[in-house]
Amino acid sequence: MEKLHIAINTKTKVITQLEKKFEITYYSEQTFFEKLLLKEKKYPDIYFHQGSVNTKALDIIEHSKVTIVNSNALKEQICEKRTYIKASKIFVIYPYINTQLKYSKQLKKEFRKKYEIEKEQRIILFTGKNIILSGLEKFLEIIHSLERDNYKIVIETNTQEKQKIQERVNHYKLDNRTIILENYTNIDELFIAADMFILPTKQKLFALNVLKAMYFKNAVFVSSDNASSEIIDSFSLILGEKDRNTPFKVDALLGNKEELKKIQKENYQVVKNIKFDTYMEELEYIISDNFLTESESTRDF
Repeated sequence: MEKLHIAINTKTKVITQLEKKFEITYYSEQTFFEKLLLKEKKYPDIYFHQGSVNTKALDIIEHSKVTIVNSNALKEQICEKRTYIKASKIFVIYPYINTQLKYSKQLKKEFRKKYEIEKEQRIILFTGKNIILSGLEKFLEIIHSLERDNYKIVIETNTQEKQKIQERVNHYKLDNRTIILENYTNIDELFIAADMFILPTKQKLFALNVLKAMYFKNAVFVSSDNASSEIIDSFSLILGEKDRNTPFKVDALLGNKEELKKIQKENYQVVKNIKFDTYMEELEYIISDNFLTESESTRDF
């Protein structure tokens, strides 16, 4: 069995799959005594970069044989910080959609009935792990600026942040248009129920919820600085804090059911194949091309 030395912060489903096919060892930082004894540092064959591009990460990227990142923006950031690192050894594989659910018109219908949402009202969803970084204030500004009124806001949050959200919703006088759901059991159901997902996030790392929203046939608006914007049409980009165009775009979709459906279907088509199996196919091709001999690479993975 071929050996691979891997660096990754959190063991994932991908790594579990690789363990079935390769003899995997894991990179770890040198201990104080190893440094004291001048023991040679063994860098990884493959580094799955997760998180910010800091000095520690750049050191591993520089010395690893292959680095996997989840966006072109991240790859560009690395190459800008260490210009001598070969871009050819950094590979972009977009995150895969991780859900057990399938789109369901029945679930959508039941949700609307449960929360008494009228037929002509469109559901606009907001959710994020951190409401400040996820852009709650900008989201509410966008909604507050809408001319049309055929919508209902659904905000999913945890117990700790519910009161804070309620206060901001009241501030914008949107309480009668807002449903705040606390610790919702299966958030994926909300993406199925929703018609639009707006995420004016301040975070730059790839927002996985954008993938889910597109997969479950939502029109999506996301900050242009977020890495997930790479898979979004330019119409759907939120161009910074001072962007005044997003409310007009949302209004346009609220007023045109056919255009909304068209964008929802297009979004699904873009991401429908970004799944675990296709992720593994891309990864195994990279491994085959960079680590295996010709005879090994022709074997069935």
